[in-house]
Amino acid sequence: MNEKDRLALEAALIKRAMEIGADPAFDSKGNLIILRDPPHRVWNSIKGAGLGTVCGVAAIAATGGLIACGGVGAIAALSYFTAAPGAAVLGGGTNAAVAAITALVQTPAFLCSTGALGASVGLVSGAVAGYNAESDVEAIYDAMNTATSSAGAAGILIGCLWVVVFSDKSKAIGQKTAYKFSDSKADLSQESIKDLENIRGAQKVDCGGEKNLYIALISGQPKEVVYVPRQITSPEGLAYVGRMMRQLGGAANVVQMLAFVKHTASPQMGLFMEKFHITVDDLMNKKNPSQETKLLHALAGHAAGLGSMHEKGIAHLDIKPENLFVDQFGNGKVGNLGGALYVDECGLVTPTVFTPAFAPPEHQDGEKTNGFQFDCYSFGKVLEKCSPYLGKRCKEECASLAQKLLNKTAELRPTMAQALAALTASMQITPKL
Repeated sequence: MNEKDRLALEAALIKRAMEIGADPAFDSKGNLIILRDPPHRVWNSIKGAGLGTVCGVAAIAATGGLIACGGVGAIAALSYFTAAPGAAVLGGGTNAAVAAITALVQTPAFLCSTGALGASVGLVSGAVAGYNAESDVEAIYDAMNTATSSAGAAGILIGCLWVVVFSDKSKAIGQKTAYKFSDSKADLSQESIKDLENIRGAQKVDCGGEKNLYIALISGQPKEVVYVPRQITSPEGLAYVGRMMRQLGGAANVVQMLAFVKHTASPQMGLFMEKFHITVDDLMNKKNPSQETKLLHALAGHAAGLGSMHEKGIAHLDIKPENLFVDQFGNGKVGNLGGALYVDECGLVTPTVFTPAFAPPEHQDGEKTNGFQFDCYSFGKVLEKCSPYLGKRCKEECASLAQKLLNKTAELRPTMAQALAALTASMQITPKL
């Protein structure tokens, strides 16, 4: 399946998911997964268990068994007047069969243990009693009541157990996966689904001025993740975010996107990305010579990351020091993709999330602009801001490159590939690609 067909299919699935109240999501590999809300899951389970035991309660409470509700009463009367052994089987199992069917209609099949077990108890009891009773009307009648009572009691017991044991652990149980889509089975492991569910229910961390910081279990280990809201609501737009995650998942100089999902405490979908605590701002310290080398290496990595995005047709649109991170090994990572968008066939895009101080002069609010040239100008502003902290060795080269990237004529600005080549040549370093 080509990418165009996949996008169309995913958009259709996302639209249908929204119509039925389910939540679309993408895992770290960009695979579409449709999730159900856990409170709804528990409520549907309890409701199914309750509906599945109504007939059993009625059979237990009924006097003489002949005024039991609905179909059970009709079968009871039939078995009484016809004295047919087969009617005992029907009478014993109808109560639980109705329970099972009702529960199946209301909830997913795997949540219908109440109805299923009730049906088994009723049918087996009715069949055994009917076989032993042969044509004894009174024995058939008693066997029928015993079977329906057993089914009802079993249903009530399981319903109570479900409420007591599981209702307060809905988050631990996770969400029902209603649909999974990937190109290969290997891409969509149970571990990735579990990680996605853990991220969806991640706990927010109150860390000073840090906003949208959460702790989630990733591969069984607690990890800090950052929640970046996306102002996208259309199925087509959401499908494109999944495509972006697939295309940038292996980029060494782009912050990893762990999930695109609606958090259980938020009505808005957003990207959950790995957290880095060091940014370009932190490295701009001219009093520490070792920071100069780290800054140079990181900037080259950022140029490589932006170049990778541009090769995939994606513009970042909010490049600034706060969004350029550095990992523990000193590699630059382009982060905060909350406003990243695909450009059209002409390279144009309408930015929705950007910082005016780093926006090019040709940009007008609400108007289309060249997304790649937008990023190049923003990166030039970053280099201009960093140049005073680079020292004599590379200060002039970086300042010169910054001026080229800040050219008021957008068409004359170097591409990110050319900027990366200039940086690596002048600094004699090769970033990790």
